[in-house]
Amino acid sequence: KARQRIKYEELFMYVLKINYLKNKINNDNLAIERNIDKDKLDKFIKSLPFELTLDQDKAVNDIINDLSIKKRMNRLLQGDVGSGKTVVAMIAAYKAVKSGYQATIMAPTMILAKQHMENFTKILSKYDIKCGLLVGGMTAKQKNSLLEQVEKGEIDILIGTHAILEENV
Repeated sequence: KARQRIKYEELFMYVLKINYLKNKINNDNLAIERNIDKDKLDKFIKSLPFELTLDQDKAVNDIINDLSIKKRMNRLLQGDVGSGKTVVAMIAAYKAVKSGYQATIMAPTMILAKQHMENFTKILSKYDIKCGLLVGGMTAKQKNSLLEQVEKGEIDILIGTHAILEENV
């Protein structure tokens, strides 16, 4: 019974924290404005080398709607391997960049981060969007050079592994 009580209290505190954060997000004015021409975004989506699935299209619309209001977005995009989560993230990053901001994409492995870098660069370079790759194992010189480019706004989308979570990044 003591274990059940502790588990219940943990769940209760978790739910309270989630509700507190939701309320805080809905009532704060810390979010940034992200404006982009809807026609540009539609042209970008149509230019992709494949058509979005219905689920991808719905996810993109939900995210774009969230990004179009001046509120912070909290959203989890979930799907099986190969279900197209990356292209949805790419479209959201495109919107952020074309709204005047930078974006970050985090991958769980170095191999996947490098694949994302190749794919993002191949598609987004046509739109004057520059991507950079930050992964563990980079030399200090490489990392500092990349971070300098990010700070100067020369990198629009930073792609990496957990290395992007470091405080100085």
